[in-house]
Amino acid sequence: MQVLVEVHRFGKVRPSTVSHRLWRASRYGLNATLVDLVDHELVRRDAGGYFSLTSRGRHIARVGGRLLFQLRQLRVEDVALRKWSLPVILALSERGKRFNALRRCLPGTTARALAATLKNLQHAELVERIVFLTYAPQTYYYLRFRTKRLVPLLAQL
Repeated sequence: MQVLVEVHRFGKVRPSTVSHRLWRASRYGLNATLVDLVDHELVRRDAGGYFSLTSRGRHIARVGGRLLFQLRQLRVEDVALRKWSLPVILALSERGKRFNALRRCLPGTTARALAATLKNLQHAELVERIVFLTYAPQTYYYLRFRTKRLVPLLAQL
């Protein structure tokens, strides 16, 4: 998403321009990301090695820019932009879920990745874990109030 926002900001860019703006991105990783974006028809490669957004890419970049702004305001950009964080937030948007119900909503995730993501989101105070002390204890995960303002932007992606 950050790559799309940077391409949107400049219009036409070379990978080196985006690499300088996103200082944490390696050149290899950035090139792989741009190739994936071309494959998904969000970015097109022009003559001379320049990359520009398609109409679908522009829409996602605009929404992504607003989402990044919200994440920066909440000071959770680093945690929220990890691989499974935004899909977990979107899956919890309707109501609280138990771990296995959440795992079924996110095909392709492993139990370990989901557990780590939930732990990171709890630490960032985006998700709340509630344990109900019944005969067999039940654990539910809910979005915190401050996280709910991200849901409309995530739904647009």
